[in-house]
Amino acid sequence: MFKKRYTFWLDDINVLKKYDELLPTNKMTFVEQLNALTRLCILIIIILCVFGKTDLLSLPITVIILIIVIYYIFESDSNGKKKELDRIIPKSNYSLPEIREYENATRIMPTVDNPFMNPTIENFNTENKHINPISYDDIDKDELKIDEKINKAFNVNLYKNIEDVFDNKNSQRQFFTVARNIPNDQEAFAKWCYNFPDTCKVDQSRCLRYQDYRWPDGQSINTNA
Repeated sequence: MFKKRYTFWLDDINVLKKYDELLPTNKMTFVEQLNALTRLCILIIIILCVFGKTDLLSLPITVIILIIVIYYIFESDSNGKKKELDRIIPKSNYSLPEIREYENATRIMPTVDNPFMNPTIENFNTENKHINPISYDDIDKDELKIDEKINKAFNVNLYKNIEDVFDNKNSQRQFFTVARNIPNDQEAFAKWCYNFPDTCKVDQSRCLRYQDYRWPDGQSINTNA
């Protein structure tokens, strides 16, 4: 859901199906506001076509083109994105650095009871819908890499064979950090797994040109010479 708030309709046409969002509001992100204006223009186009006012279609179509141009300008402006993120953060008595410090302080860290920082039953049906585990590449206050801290927490009270020097005999493969959202975004995960571009089997233009690797320059040797 968080990701869809920043999805433009050219990237996913399904975002235009939110028929109740026709007018932009202050609570929307900048991309959501552009999507709302696009829906409004499409509605105006339909109304003009129904009443036979096709001579006025150039106005909403021009607005849609301007929306697309504005979106790509916004995408190329990193400073504008930062201002947008600062704007949509809920107003409170705390400053932005304090809010970010709180978010970092509330990150899930590896513990003996939860070494892989996974959501627990306590996170369901609560306000903590978005779990924020720390990255494996980060370093904690004890100057330990998080993956080292995970292994340290996992190995507490774990009986190990003295010959097991590669940590491959204690079912480590069966344990990993799962998706952090509640419920998890299955659609985004499926796209990450299977949304590949067309292959040679589907699109012949993506096939490699045949080449005899005995002659990399593409010219065969004349054996009759």
